[in-house]
Amino acid sequence: MQMLRQARHLIDRYFFIIASIIIGCKIALSLFAQVEYDGSRQLATGVDWQWRKDYSAIFSGDEYEMARTAMYYLNGQGFLADNHFGRPQFREFQTYKTAFRPKFNIFLHVLGIPLYNRLNPIRAVMDTGNMQRGNPLAQGYMYWFGLFTFLVQVLVYPLSIFAFYRLCGFFAAGVHAKICTMVYAAYPSVFIFMDITVGEKMAGPIVVIFIAGLLASLTEKISVVRIIALSVAITFACLMRPHALFVWVVLFIICAIIASYLFFRYRTRPMGVRLMLVSGIFIFLAHLPVLYVHYEDFGKPFLSSQAGLEFFQGHNWYARGSWYPGIWQEHAKDKEMMRMFASAHDLVRLDEKQELDFYASQGWRFIRENPLKEVELIARKTAIYLLPYNFMNHRINLFLLFAHLGTLGFFVFSVRKRIFGSDDPPQIMRYVIIIAPVMACYGLTLIFFVGERWRFYAEPFMVLLAYLFFLDVRKKILARSTQSKQV
Repeated sequence: MQMLRQARHLIDRYFFIIASIIIGCKIALSLFAQVEYDGSRQLATGVDWQWRKDYSAIFSGDEYEMARTAMYYLNGQGFLADNHFGRPQFREFQTYKTAFRPKFNIFLHVLGIPLYNRLNPIRAVMDTGNMQRGNPLAQGYMYWFGLFTFLVQVLVYPLSIFAFYRLCGFFAAGVHAKICTMVYAAYPSVFIFMDITVGEKMAGPIVVIFIAGLLASLTEKISVVRIIALSVAITFACLMRPHALFVWVVLFIICAIIASYLFFRYRTRPMGVRLMLVSGIFIFLAHLPVLYVHYEDFGKPFLSSQAGLEFFQGHNWYARGSWYPGIWQEHAKDKEMMRMFASAHDLVRLDEKQELDFYASQGWRFIRENPLKEVELIARKTAIYLLPYNFMNHRINLFLLFAHLGTLGFFVFSVRKRIFGSDDPPQIMRYVIIIAPVMACYGLTLIFFVGERWRFYAEPFMVLLAYLFFLDVRKKILARSTQSKQV
C-alpha cells in the first residue's frame, strides 16, 4: 500500500514531466523502431530498433493498391483497381472501376505522387507498374508518405493525451484523472501496436480530441475558431477511416436523443449543439465529392463498396465472429459455398458495386435461413469484443485486463448510479458521450465482425469507464472499512 501511495504521489506531482517522457518515448519509438510482422503482414511479432527507420515498411499491400489507383487516375484512366482484394477470381479482365478503398486516401496519393516526382525527378514514379511492393521507386515514394503520416501522428498523439486528461477531469478529480491519462498514454494499441496501421494511428487520437472538446462545450462557451478546428479535425479523421465516421454518426444520434429527453424532462437547452451541427456540415460537404465520383462511375451515390463484402464476411456459414480472410481459399469447393454462388454465373458481368452487393445479399440470406446461427454469432462477437485480447499481436496483458473487465463492470454495476441516478443534465450527457464510441464499435462488430482496427476507437473510453468502475469499487471498500471500524 505504501508503494501505491508513493506512486500516486509521484504521478500527482510530476504528471506533466511523466507525460512528456511518455511522449518522448513514443516519438523515439516512431523514429527508431520498426514493427516486425508475420508472413501475412497482419500480426505484429516484435520490434526491431534501427537508426534509420524504413517508413515504407509500415504499409501493407492495401496502401500500395490505393497508390496504384491514384496512378491510374493521374494517367487519365479514372479510379481503377487491378486486383480482387482476396475475392474469388470471377473477373475475366485486368482492371475495373473501384470504390473499394477510401477515396480520401487515394486523393492523398493523387496529391502526393506529383509532389514527390517534382522533388525527386530522378526517382520519379511515372508508371502504374512501378507502384508495386518491392519496387525501389515505389518504396522511395512510400518512405516519404510514411514520414508524412508519422509527422501527423507526432502532432495528434500528444494533443490526444492532454485532451484525454481534460476529458477525465469531467469524471474524476485530481490525481485520478492523471493516473487514468497515464494508462491511456501507455495503452499497448495506442502506444505501439496501431503503428501497424496508417489511418487509425491518426484518426483514433483525433476522435479523443474531438470528444474532449464536445464535453467542454456542454458547460462552457467555446470559440468559433475552436469549433472550426475541431470540426476540421474530425472531418479529416472520418475521411481517413470510415469507421470514425460511424462513431460520429452514432454519437450524433445518441446525443440528439438524450438532448431531447433532457430538454423535455429538465427544460434545459440542447447542449453541444453548435459543435455537432458544424462538424456535421463539414463532414457532409467533405464527403460530397466521394458521393459524386461514385455516382458518375456506378450510377448511385455511396461511400464505399467494401461494406457488402465485409457484411458477408461477418454473416455466412463459416463465420467465426472475428475476421476470417481465408474463407474463399478454405471453403471454395464446399457445398454451402457452391450453393451460395449457384445463381452467380454472370458475376463477371457485374461492376464492383453490384458484385459486392451480391455478397451482402448472401449475408442477408444466411441470416434469414439460419436465425439461430445468427444468434450464436452475435454471442460470439460480443464475447470476442469484450475479450481482453490484442489481435494485432495475439496477446493478453494487464492493460487489456484492466480496460475490458472494468468496462464490463461499469455497464453491469456503475451505469445505474452514475447515469440513471443523476439529476445533473450536463453530467448525464457526458456519460452518454463517452459510452457512445464503445457502443458504436460494438455496433460495427455486430454488423461485420470483431476487428482490432474497429475496436481501437472505443479503447480510450473503455480505459476511462474501467477506471470509473474501479473507483466505485474502491469507494465501496473504503465505506465498508469505515463502517467496520465504527462498529
